[in-house]
Amino acid sequence: MPIPAAMPILQRLRASIARWLGRWAGPAQAAEPLMLSGRGSTQAGGGEIREGAPRSVIDWTPDMIKAALSRADGGSMRAAADLCDDIFGDDRAGAVLTTRSNALFASPLTFEASGDGRRKKRAVHALEAEEDWWTLFPEEELAALLHWGWVLGVGLGELVPPEVSSTEVSEGKRYVPTLKVWHPRALRFDWPSRRWLLAIEGGTEIEITAGDGRWILFTPYGRNRPWSRGLWRGMSLLRLLKRYAIADWGLHSEVHGNPIRVITSEGQVSPAIRKALANDLRDLGRDTLFACPPGFDFKMVEATAKTWEMYQAQIQLANTSYSVQAIGANLPTKLTTNVGTGATAQHLVRQDYKRSDAMTVSTMTRWQALVWWAAWNFGDRNLAPWALWNTEPPEDKQATALTWKTVGEALGAFAKIGQTVEPKLIEERFGIVLKAAPELLPPPPPVPPGQPGGPPGKDGEPAAKTKTKEPDA
Repeated sequence: MPIPAAMPILQRLRASIARWLGRWAGPAQAAEPLMLSGRGSTQAGGGEIREGAPRSVIDWTPDMIKAALSRADGGSMRAAADLCDDIFGDDRAGAVLTTRSNALFASPLTFEASGDGRRKKRAVHALEAEEDWWTLFPEEELAALLHWGWVLGVGLGELVPPEVSSTEVSEGKRYVPTLKVWHPRALRFDWPSRRWLLAIEGGTEIEITAGDGRWILFTPYGRNRPWSRGLWRGMSLLRLLKRYAIADWGLHSEVHGNPIRVITSEGQVSPAIRKALANDLRDLGRDTLFACPPGFDFKMVEATAKTWEMYQAQIQLANTSYSVQAIGANLPTKLTTNVGTGATAQHLVRQDYKRSDAMTVSTMTRWQALVWWAAWNFGDRNLAPWALWNTEPPEDKQATALTWKTVGEALGAFAKIGQTVEPKLIEERFGIVLKAAPELLPPPPPVPPGQPGGPPGKDGEPAAKTKTKEPDA
C-alpha cells in the first residue's frame, strides 16, 4: 500500500488511541496563564489568531435550508450559522431570545465556595467584591454565547488574556481574562478525528478543545451532534414563512392601494379619443379633478376580498411558534403590570427553562473558565466557586394571603359542625403551621363605687385613696 493512502488510516488510529487514553487522564491541577506561557494571542506556528470577517448575504429558500441541514450533519457550521444570523434579525425571534437571557441575568446571582481552607472564601470574595466575574463574563458577551448555544446548538467563545505582565502577576495582581464570542460559521466538526476545528484568518485551521483555558464551547443539548437539537431547525422555516408573508403583504398593499381606473362608453369610440382619455388618466396622478366627456362613465375598480388576513395569520403563527420554542410560552405584545409579582422577563419564561439554563450555564462557566481562573490566581483548580442563579419566582403575597383566608374560613366552618383538621395535614398541604391559642383568663370583677381604684361614691365623693405603709426608719 502506498504511504499517502495509508496516512488517513494512521491518523484515525492515532486519534482513537488518544481518545481512549483521554478517558483515564485526570484534569490538570494548575496551568500557567495563556499570555504568560506564550499562547495568549498566537497559534502554534507563531501567527496571530484572528477571526475572519463573517459576510453572509443569502436570500434563503426551502432548498437552501435543506442544504444547510445536510452540511451541518456533515460537520460544517457555515451555512447553519449564517441561517442563525438571519433568524437573529427577526424582530420576534430576537426579542424572545433576549427575554430568555434576561430572565437568567435578572435572577439573584450568588457564588458557592468549593475546596478546603480559607482560600475558598477569598475566591468567592474576588468574584463578588472585586468583580472578577463581570470581567470574565460581560453580560453582552455571555448573552451572545447563550443565544448561539440555544439556537445553533453550539456557541464558541475565547478567554482573551488581559494586559498584565508576568511581574505584576507574581506581585499578586490577579490574572482575569475576558470572554469574547466568535462567529461559529468558521467552526467545523471533523468526524474522522472527532475534533472541533476553527478556520482563522489566513485560511488555516486550528483545533478547538473546550475547557483548555482558552476556548469555551457552550453545548446545552450535549456534545453529540449538538446542532441537531438547536432551535434553528424549526425557526428557519418559520423565518421563511414570515418573510414570504411580509413580502406578499407589501405587494398586496401596493396593488390594492392603486385601484384600476376604468372609462366606459355606450357606443363605439374612435382610437384617437381612446388614446386621449388614456393619456388624461395617466397624467391624473393625485389630482382628483377629471372631466369625463358626454356619453362616457368613469369608475375605479378595487379588490374587496380580505386576502390580507392570510398574511397576518402567517406572521402571527411564526411569532407564536418562536415564543413557544424559545421561552416555552407565547410572548405577549403588551405587558400587564398587575399580574402577580409583575410582568418581568422572569415571569415570561417558563420555570423549567429558567432552571435548566441556570444549571447548564453554571456548569459551563465553572468547568471551562472558573477552574482556570482559580488555578491562575490561587494555585488550585478545586477552589473554583459555582455561579448560582436563584430562578425561583418571588412569593406572591396576594396569593399567600388568599390561601390563609381560605384555610381560616374552612377551619371555622368545620368547627361549627364539631369537626376539625389535623394541623400536620394543613402544614404539609398549605405550609401553614397551626398553633393552639393561649387560654384567655376571665376579666376581673368591677370595683364597687367609692372603693380604692373604683368610680366615685353615691354622693359624688371621690374614691378612697389607698394608704401606703410608711417605711421603717
